[in-house]
Amino acid sequence: MNFDALASGYFRLKASSGSHPPSLSTLRARFPELQVQLDACFLSNPAASALVLERFREDFAEEARLLRVLSEYPAQSESLSEELAESLGVAPKNLFLTNGAAEAIQALLRRFSCRTLVVHPNFTEYHELAARFGVVEAFRLSPENSFRLDPEALLARIRSFRPDTLVLINPNNPDGGVIAQETLRTLLEQIPPRLLVLVDESFIHYTDEAPDAWPSVQGWLKEFPQLGVIKSLAKDYGVAGLRVGYAALSEERVRELRQDGFLWNLNGLAEWFLRLQAQPTFQERYEPLRQQGIRDARRLNRQFQEISGVRAFPSWANFSLIQFPHPGQAEAVMLKLLCEYGVYVRNCSDKPGLEQAECLRWASRTDAENQQGLQALQEVLSAFPKPPPKFP
Repeated sequence: MNFDALASGYFRLKASSGSHPPSLSTLRARFPELQVQLDACFLSNPAASALVLERFREDFAEEARLLRVLSEYPAQSESLSEELAESLGVAPKNLFLTNGAAEAIQALLRRFSCRTLVVHPNFTEYHELAARFGVVEAFRLSPENSFRLDPEALLARIRSFRPDTLVLINPNNPDGGVIAQETLRTLLEQIPPRLLVLVDESFIHYTDEAPDAWPSVQGWLKEFPQLGVIKSLAKDYGVAGLRVGYAALSEERVRELRQDGFLWNLNGLAEWFLRLQAQPTFQERYEPLRQQGIRDARRLNRQFQEISGVRAFPSWANFSLIQFPHPGQAEAVMLKLLCEYGVYVRNCSDKPGLEQAECLRWASRTDAENQQGLQALQEVLSAFPKPPPKFP
């Protein structure tokens, strides 16, 4: 495919998608001749996707059952919450099921937030929506410090800005850094109780092979009722197309959100999936896939760190943030990978906090796919001139 035509067309699509990259579906529709071999842009779990597809074929082998899902209204959200709360580890009164994590973010910020403090870099939806619904201020993490959070500096900013909402992502997107549970507890003990603390745990399943080692705060709602935990299920189970997520909140906040609607906000296929993930037999088959996904992601992160002239930040999620030393290099690498190798990765130059950082976020998939992408990256880099790296 012609490089210049792809580049100009890609940027037109990017301009219409805001701070998000064009989806693979959008790219395919716009460029039918583009052969994308590897989607390392959007975050998923391909092995879990295959497992869900297998169960879909089994469960809907009878067309009559699929017809019911397509033609009938799904279960009402509150009723479904009562049914599925145990499998998600949340009390029914604290569970707010949503059409993807994005709906939870929008609902919470619209209802509860006027002054929001957002830790950068992060998932840009938080900053954009907080700015739409009120005043937002950034607390920036530094790439020179591998994006580690300084809790004392954050507490000082809270005291000066006096927000009503604080947003943290753990592990953080796009760098994959983790905030330890001890740090989170220290923050919560010193933060005013009036402050809503939103912790996005969409990648928490990738932090450790042992679930009891995850740095989750979801179980702390009774102790810290100002907490709100947001979770996308797409990253774990590879079902981004179904748009499934939830928020775990105080009973009072859940009640307020339900007053805003959300009666039938989940479609029938999302309802089917939620019931599927609640089955112990499904979880038994999913668990080794989750653990393998962690091993594949860690290996890929180590391999990025071994590439000369590229900085790869430590990651405890299913993606890596890699930084290039020269202006314009990240964009050039991204376009060359897409056009010449069919490898789609996320350019992070539109993320607040990374505008000039020359970073790409690279999603981990199967080990074979990761090695394919790694080889493509090395071939692309070999064509670039090699002046000395200039990382700050």
